Amino acid sequence: MEPVNFSVGPAAADLRTLRLSSYFLAAAIAFNLLLRFLFVLPRLLSGSPIAFGEIVFMIAFSIFLFAVLCSLTPRYQRAYVQRRNGWYRKTPAERFRAVWLAVLGALSLSVVPILALIYVEAEISPGEDFGTYFQGAAPIYLLIIAVFTAAAIMWASHKAHEGRRSEGAISSGETRRVKAVSEDLRRDHLLATFRMRFHIMAPTK
Repeated sequence: MEPVNFSVGPAAADLRTLRLSSYFLAAAIAFNLLLRFLFVLPRLLSGSPIAFGEIVFMIAFSIFLFAVLCSLTPRYQRAYVQRRNGWYRKTPAERFRAVWLAVLGALSLSVVPILALIYVEAEISPGEDFGTYFQGAAPIYLLIIAVFTAAAIMWASHKAHEGRRSEGAISSGETRRVKAVSEDLRRDHLLATFRMRFHIMAPTK
């Protein structure tokens, strides 16, 4: 069965939507960090103990902010365009399978860690209710999600950069080969012209 070609939508509009959503998300995360910092600063100045969850939340949101800022770099936007073009080239059946695999992967990565962390909290402090266990596990869970998000964005950016470097190396190699062939053809042409002229100018017996 021959592959079906689909028309690629306007990439500029998608990139503009990506930038606007990234700017909005970065502003929201920065505002959240500012509020948490203003809440923690009086305790820090007064020498009062700071809850472990507050510290982990601030670290997690800082990593989220770093990931969102990385999504605004040209490397990640290049990777986004490559994934987008690959998505539009897929058939409907391939898109359906990809969506279901993404949903199953997201559910497994979302549910399994939080349940494992709640189980650890229940083993550490038995006899509490589920809400208490969830509050104790939520900061660590958010930190794990932040680390995975930042790692995925950085990996996509690095992969796009490496792909561009390899394409540049291939294109430069092709250019050098074309130049070498052109030089060989030019040299052969000059040599053939010289031989022809020498043959014409040579006296006949």
